[in-house]
Amino acid sequence: MAEKGGETVSKDREHMSEIGRKGGEASGEKRREEDR
Repeated sequence: MAEKGGETVSKDREHMSEIGRKGGEASGEKRREEDR
């Protein structure tokens, strides 16, 4: 996915920022495990 370009990373960063703002730290960790 990151190979597609920085655009994808930029969008992912924005999404992570929104999740972190909502306090979705637990959700982020779960997403990381799924990505593994």
